Amino acid sequence: MIKKSILSFALILGIHFVYGQAIQTPANYLGYEIGERFTYHHQITGYFKHVAETSERVLYLNYGETYEKRPLIAVVISSPENLSKIDQLRDNNLIGAGLKEGNMDGKQLPIVWLSYNIHGNEASGSEAAILALHYLATQEKEEVKKWLEDMIIVIDPCLNPDGREKYAVWYHQASGKNTILQRESWEHQEPWPGSRVNHYLFDLNRDWAWQTQAETQQRLAFYQQWMPHIHIDFHEMGYESPYFFGPGAKPYNEAITEWQSEFQKLIGKNLSRVFDQRNELYFTDEVFDLFSPAFGDTWPTFKGSLGFTYEQGGGSAAGKAVIKSTGDTITLKKRLDNQYAATMGTLATAYEHREKIPVEFNKYFREGTARFSSDYKTYLVKANANPQAFAEFLSLLDRNQIQYFHPALANKRVSGFDFFTRKTGTHQVSQNDIIIPVNQPHSHMVKVLFEPETKFHDTISYDLTAWSLPYIFNLPALALKESIAVKKDSKPSVPKINNEIPETLPLAYLAEWKDFHSVKLLAALLKKDITVRYANTNFEIQGKKFEKGTILINRPENLNFKENLDSVIVALANHYNIALYNTESGKSSKGKDFGSSSFRYIKPPKVAIVKGRGTAANSVGELWFYFDQEINYPVALIDLEQIITMDLSGYDLIFLPSGSYPKPAADKILGWVKSGGRVIAMERALQAFEKDSSLIFGKTVKQYRDKVQKAKDSAKPSPDSLLIRFEDRRKLAVQNISGSSIFRMTLDSSHPVSFGTGSNLFVIKRNSSVYPYLPESALNMGYFRPDSHTSGYVGEKLKKELEHSLGIGQEAVGRGSIIYVTDSPIYRSFVHGGKLLLGNMIFFETSLNLRQNYDQ
Repeated sequence: MIKKSILSFALILGIHFVYGQAIQTPANYLGYEIGERFTYHHQITGYFKHVAETSERVLYLNYGETYEKRPLIAVVISSPENLSKIDQLRDNNLIGAGLKEGNMDGKQLPIVWLSYNIHGNEASGSEAAILALHYLATQEKEEVKKWLEDMIIVIDPCLNPDGREKYAVWYHQASGKNTILQRESWEHQEPWPGSRVNHYLFDLNRDWAWQTQAETQQRLAFYQQWMPHIHIDFHEMGYESPYFFGPGAKPYNEAITEWQSEFQKLIGKNLSRVFDQRNELYFTDEVFDLFSPAFGDTWPTFKGSLGFTYEQGGGSAAGKAVIKSTGDTITLKKRLDNQYAATMGTLATAYEHREKIPVEFNKYFREGTARFSSDYKTYLVKANANPQAFAEFLSLLDRNQIQYFHPALANKRVSGFDFFTRKTGTHQVSQNDIIIPVNQPHSHMVKVLFEPETKFHDTISYDLTAWSLPYIFNLPALALKESIAVKKDSKPSVPKINNEIPETLPLAYLAEWKDFHSVKLLAALLKKDITVRYANTNFEIQGKKFEKGTILINRPENLNFKENLDSVIVALANHYNIALYNTESGKSSKGKDFGSSSFRYIKPPKVAIVKGRGTAANSVGELWFYFDQEINYPVALIDLEQIITMDLSGYDLIFLPSGSYPKPAADKILGWVKSGGRVIAMERALQAFEKDSSLIFGKTVKQYRDKVQKAKDSAKPSPDSLLIRFEDRRKLAVQNISGSSIFRMTLDSSHPVSFGTGSNLFVIKRNSSVYPYLPESALNMGYFRPDSHTSGYVGEKLKKELEHSLGIGQEAVGRGSIIYVTDSPIYRSFVHGGKLLLGNMIFFETSLNLRQNYDQ
């Protein structure tokens, strides 16, 4: 719901209108022609503000800022008359679609939203945006005047300012007066981690549905104030490629309507004419599909828009100019001219269909479930013992504007598809359950985000193939074929906990270990130098049962704490909404007493993440963001190339993100582990230990690989089985891959790694490596059973191989240990269920000797 007018926003943001002054050309304002160099972000925003201040056609809006404090801005372009009543026109659009109550006052105009440069080093987009703004603000052609009279155009010139600025600064440092065309030159060799990503090394174009990053959250809050009818996401790809525009490739998500599919073809037809006239090559219907909701074409599509990806050949390696394998030279000027031509071609197409576009948009929301087939009418998420997972889940629904309610009547028994068992199950409805009706304005988005099983035809997706929210949040849920009456007069929320300091100061405080917020509380306590222990056994105090993982703060162990201990503990627990329990005695009524070794001391670990060339930037970013933004705990980033000469003795725990680790670095890390260090190796980092025969892991993997190869060699296929048609090879290849699908990992519930998580956890498997169970001398803390595949695409051969395979393993090495994690439990930071698991690995392993028996 929009609570302030756009024009009042303009006043708040300090926008000054100085109409009548001459609008400078980009060249006059910047001091160079667009395409001669890469424009810095502050220059882009400066020019956009200049045009808005001097044009009656342009409104400048600042909608947020990046992690590095750069502004996120956009401009609204239309006729002066339309801008004078822009609040009304924006409201008309929402009212027409049924997204806001009220009556329309006047027209509902098509809104075309143009987004550039979400990947920082795909830099031609922002340059084209500058030209597009100048043209639309100054052009007196009758065609342009009609566009502005009958449409509203929004230009967001740079969705990733931090990434773009990193690229522009690096390129200008790496290039000289003379442009070098050869690919091997420095100006075409951007260093790790590249500037495609944002500050925390996240790919913002895979964050639209999940909104984990500040840029995405602010942009989509702004976007949903307008709800545009067309959204274009401008990109670049490898410089050898020609231009790409719609129609998108298959598969299409089933929630895409006939009109959205038809408009894909209309755009393709019109832009084909534009590029033919320019003698430019292009392709359509390939590579870039419309399936996963994570992208800048699909998420807007599931929000009723006509969403598109446009891709210009270029990218980081293209620099200002580069020679292609054909001998042709592709320049920055040519790239941005193509982006500009696609922009203008899109606006012409939108104007041509200006009458039908809002009509179909309104139908999308008002007709709801009548426009697609769904097996289900309601999704029910069960109330459970993880209120903070519930809170994060509800927050994501809010960010996507999905409606949810409590049931009108409790105690009713319902039957439906159980997400966890993947069978028909029954449930007695609780008053605290969450009901998500499919029949609501954002019904398509509900279908997309909750569908238990994604459906494929003859192709698999470019990216994710499964993402259903009950699995992502590890929340038990049912998909129902019946409607459930709901309470519409109150919105569900997680109750706020208000701990108070007891009148009689207790001997100890306890907090149950249930969810990711428990990790945040523990991290905050340790940063305050408060001594904390965790329970390695179940116990009972004064009739209250506590499970393994419960954290314990004993007053006798914190006598030297310089602040008011009780005030700090209570304030932190309230901040993280976690209930505290207190006791005046260290004697348990059942189980171990507080002085027992079963309450293990948590030494605040000094943690490092390995980064640098060879490591996967996104994997590094997942971990860095987890520590720095999510649990607010200090972590060092150390460079892989420097490890050989570094003194690692100052660290207790080192993360090896997915990547390739040279043997000298792996040997140095292994020597540090033997002296007492701990390593958590993630995904492809496991390969660093596969061939080390001194490790249980290495020996076991070698024996497994040898066994598999021997079986293949003895199979003796017929000679004709090798006669595979070239066109069939892709179909065979996909039998051995996982399309980022969801698997259920079984956990050893007795191991501290699983505390608070339970015996099962859903993970996204994005790699096709298979590892065997470890022998008795090591530990299998997480593993995949024959029925582990849950949703999404996985090839039949790989699916079979993954039966009885390792998910998380651990072995003692000297005085230290290595944890092997085959699949990131915090994939792109949107998989919530694994965040507690990772916290357990970080904090609950500091004092655990693998050769000791666990207390039961």
